[in-house]
Amino acid sequence: MLDLKVCGGVFFLEIVATLSVAEVSTRRRWLLDAFEICCIAEFPSTAMRFIGLLSGSCCKYMPLLILDPDSVLLDLPLTLPSLLSSGSWSSIAESCVGKLWLCTERICAWATTSSTATKGSLQESNHIHESEATASSNLARVMHRTCVTLKDYLPLDKRLGLANIEVP
Repeated sequence: MLDLKVCGGVFFLEIVATLSVAEVSTRRRWLLDAFEICCIAEFPSTAMRFIGLLSGSCCKYMPLLILDPDSVLLDLPLTLPSLLSSGSWSSIAESCVGKLWLCTERICAWATTSSTATKGSLQESNHIHESEATASSNLARVMHRTCVTLKDYLPLDKRLGLANIEVP
């Protein structure tokens, strides 16, 4: 997954254009793939922004969402539940939320340790690029809030984990 800061706004707009013409079945596959990528990516915020774009693509406010890549991410607790509750997307909701939970655990653990870790050990601990450290707390909070809004799709043990997870 590429670093969005390196790619710039042109790449961001090309993704939006592609999403607007892609079939629903293709977008569902992309959503599942993006969650899997987020679980292992060096730049998880980029994967989460893509998930935010995909979630917002079904929203009538999509033109406003794409003005700022950070807004796409911050609106995720609203756009993703809305998307997954729609009829054609509900079939993959449990799978998506399960993967979101795994990503959230990873990011929260990494964000919690990022303030005390040394520069080299930080990347080795979760294979997340050190440039992501500046946004790690915000990303962890957004992902946790999104998990909370989607908790009904999680099994009981994950709901308990969600209540006990340390969010920076």
